[in-house]
Amino acid sequence: MAVTSLLAPLFSAGFYYKTFMWPASWWERLYEPAIRRAAGLGRAAGLPDPDTYERAHLFCDVLVIGAGPTGLAAALAAGRSGARVVLCDSDARLGGRLLAERAGVAGQPGATWAAATEAALRAMAELRVLTRTTVFAAYDQGTYAALERVADHLPVPPPHTPRQRVWRIVARRVVLASGAVERLVGFGGNDRPGVMLAGAVRTYLNRYAVAPGPRAAVLTGGAEGWRTAEDLAHHGVEVAAIIDRRADAPAAAARRPAACMG
Repeated sequence: MAVTSLLAPLFSAGFYYKTFMWPASWWERLYEPAIRRAAGLGRAAGLPDPDTYERAHLFCDVLVIGAGPTGLAAALAAGRSGARVVLCDSDARLGGRLLAERAGVAGQPGATWAAATEAALRAMAELRVLTRTTVFAAYDQGTYAALERVADHLPVPPPHTPRQRVWRIVARRVVLASGAVERLVGFGGNDRPGVMLAGAVRTYLNRYAVAPGPRAAVLTGGAEGWRTAEDLAHHGVEVAAIIDRRADAPAAAARRPAACMG
């Protein structure tokens, strides 16, 4: 399909809204099937689903969405006050970005602090921790919907275990601690293999101990890129160049160790 790049001037954004409107009878017979195949969209199996699913309810004083440093601190404070707390996070482990950074919290490595906080939370009788759980909707009167992936990660779920569970959570208050969204620097070819966001690079390095490659160039407009370069150098990856778009980039470089200067 890469040959279609040669026709990119003809395939502007939204071109198909007018191109494939005539004749109308061809849409379902020809145009849509061809576009779906090109996009890699398959067909549903059509077989009976062998798995089971559950629906459950929870009531709490405080619902905390997200178990990064902010969410953990909020859940800990609410739990210590005696409130009934539900903490939801889509990841299998609590900690959020703390699991992917070398920065510390309260004099401890971030992952160590997160593990200690999780142990304290799970010891509280009025606090419920739901991992692999995504809160996907908010309704009136403090009602929220969440999907818990109970056994999606297991090759064979244990007997009488649902694959997924939908929770209806009613909360008096909610703390949204879902974290920030990293913004991509736009440039030609930024969707090619080997081009990664800085947060993804640090996740590979610090959480999974996987080098994204033997040699890297870092494009940045702030401190995130320099921290990524430091982590790459710390894990033995050669930093070939750091391209900083800021006018005061030399001043930023002077404050960084020579190890991350390619």
